[in-house]
Amino acid sequence: MPDFQTIIEECIEASNIASEHDVELLTMWEIDFLESIQKRHSLTGKQQGVLDRIYKKVCDSPYGCRGFNTLMAYKRTCSQADCDNPVYARGFCRKHYNMMWRKGRVGTIYEKIEQSNMTADEIYELNSIRREIERSKQMYNNVIGLDARVKWRKKITKLEHDLKESESRIERLKQQRAEKRRQKAMKEQRETENQTETME
Repeated sequence: MPDFQTIIEECIEASNIASEHDVELLTMWEIDFLESIQKRHSLTGKQQGVLDRIYKKVCDSPYGCRGFNTLMAYKRTCSQADCDNPVYARGFCRKHYNMMWRKGRVGTIYEKIEQSNMTADEIYELNSIRREIERSKQMYNNVIGLDARVKWRKKITKLEHDLKESESRIERLKQQRAEKRRQKAMKEQRETENQTETME
């Protein structure tokens, strides 16, 4: 939870931005209250309760940010390049915020899809097998006893075989998709040429 001075600044800033969009986010009394306690070093219990109520009101509005980076959240469009979706939280739209929440990064999976010509499920499948191989290798190096080491060695061998099979299958699918795209592009080009000839 931010300190109360930061909360006051966020509430006033949110009210100003709402006013720019002809929205009355806070009443005049609430704004006067915020300005009156802005330079205080501490708050009474009653003042803190009123501030909490105002802050909840701001956070529940489209101009609030629920304690995240306020200035980023007040941007009306997503901070991600080439994304015009409205802000949901932390300066990101709902899609990019969910990506940040799940992966800790924005755009990574989509960049990989575009660069690798693979679907998200295929990337997830390969990464899952690779992670399992790494985990199995760690267990192989840490376990004690011949039987345990043989068990993990068999599992590593099986996983590596599964990885090769998945890579081969996905490579065939990539080639099929590339061929379909090539045929589609050729078909569109022929249709364009026929339309041009018809117009002439």
